Amino acid sequence: MYWTSNINKEVNVYPLSKRYTFALSCRLFLNIKDPERVAKISDGFDRIMAGSISLPIDVPGTKLNHAIKARINLRKGIGEIIRKSKKELTEKRVKISP
Repeated sequence: MYWTSNINKEVNVYPLSKRYTFALSCRLFLNIKDPERVAKISDGFDRIMAGSISLPIDVPGTKLNHAIKARINLRKGIGEIIRKSKKELTEKRVKISP
């Protein structure tokens, strides 16, 4: 199959590249390798992005309200990951130092 046979077809690269870039950044910055956990964090970011361009009315059921809740959950989750990483690093330092 050649590129010339798909001249009239649309190629959607953005969703795949967005997902790949987000998974790669989670792996590099947060050391998350589990695809389910990456998908959960990605869903939170998607909700925040949808709420950031909505009307600034904080009423239950609005996109802004969902974004605020997603931010709170995301902050707790990332804070937990950071605390776990710090604990692992301090344990490794204690084991290594005489």
